[in-house]
Amino acid sequence: MMPVKKVPTFPIPDTRFANVFYNSLAKETKKQNLQNPNIKVVTKVLLRDMIVMPFIQSFVWASFLISFKPTLRALVNVTKSFNSSIYDMIFGTSLIKASKK
Repeated sequence: MMPVKKVPTFPIPDTRFANVFYNSLAKETKKQNLQNPNIKVVTKVLLRDMIVMPFIQSFVWASFLISFKPTLRALVNVTKSFNSSIYDMIFGTSLIKASKK
């Protein structure tokens, strides 16, 4: 028999909303030294987890994509010309049609 290699395990984040919400609620309740969450704690967790953080994350992601738009456009143009030159070498015809004047 061949020895079995041990596969490294990585923690998989829990993305189910209920579990994530209850964990956040428990952490915030413990942080404020309470036995049970009150309306203030629930409101704070809801606003933070459902409104503020998604807004900040989407703003940062959109800003990242907007800042890289010129670079991505140049990459697309370089890729098009490279593919066209490869096509021209293989088939002897241009992939991009010449524009008529």
